[in-house]
Amino acid sequence: MQELNLRNDLLVFVSTEDFISIQSGKSISLDSENIHHIRRVLRYDDDVVINVSAGDGKLIIGKLSLDNKIEKLNDRLYEISRNVKTSLINPGIKRKNLDYLIQKSTEIGVDLIHFISSNYQNYPVENKEKYKKTALNACIQSKNPFIPVIETHSSGIIDFPFREDVFYFWGDPDQETSIEKLKKSDIEGYTSICFINGPEGGWSPVESEFLKNRFRSVRLSDNVLRTETAALAALFYIKLLTGNSKK
Repeated sequence: MQELNLRNDLLVFVSTEDFISIQSGKSISLDSENIHHIRRVLRYDDDVVINVSAGDGKLIIGKLSLDNKIEKLNDRLYEISRNVKTSLINPGIKRKNLDYLIQKSTEIGVDLIHFISSNYQNYPVENKEKYKKTALNACIQSKNPFIPVIETHSSGIIDFPFREDVFYFWGDPDQETSIEKLKKSDIEGYTSICFINGPEGGWSPVESEFLKNRFRSVRLSDNVLRTETAALAALFYIKLLTGNSKK
């Protein structure tokens, strides 16, 4: 029986409807964009073993035939689980840095990105479909079967809809406690851990006071970090803290 090899086999994303169809034993035609990538860019010209996902961590081992149709190779449904979800709250940043932040956050394994406004600087995140595509391509490249959700909010951090089941913490360069002091015991009982990243121009006094009164703060580095660097450093530490995915 063909076994799951997520690291080496191709990862192809399909719609939830098509995923259910493949799982039920039907064959589906692959879309033209995926065909171009596999046949023209990667130059696979024979039948290809692929991992098929709808972006929620569930996988089917399938075969892409020469007529570019996908069918399952066995009846097993593989499911990658994450004990704790990872999320990021980030004020909008300049467009040239936004693609990089989404791409690298996805490669690390972020599940949810919230873009908000801030008092000092506000770069609205427009064309959300474009950035969803950025995240999808990053999932394909990194063999990550979880497509992150990207949400945009017109409000700032003070009016953000915080949840009781999420552990929030934020980066404060003036904080003496470093991020290494954050332990597994701190996040026990939470379904998600979320890093609140600062804007490029820093938080306003009102925003800083709000964060200091509500959430734990940590110092990420002795150096001054760019906004996107700070986000990636925190997300990487969260992944170390929460452990690897299990199947």
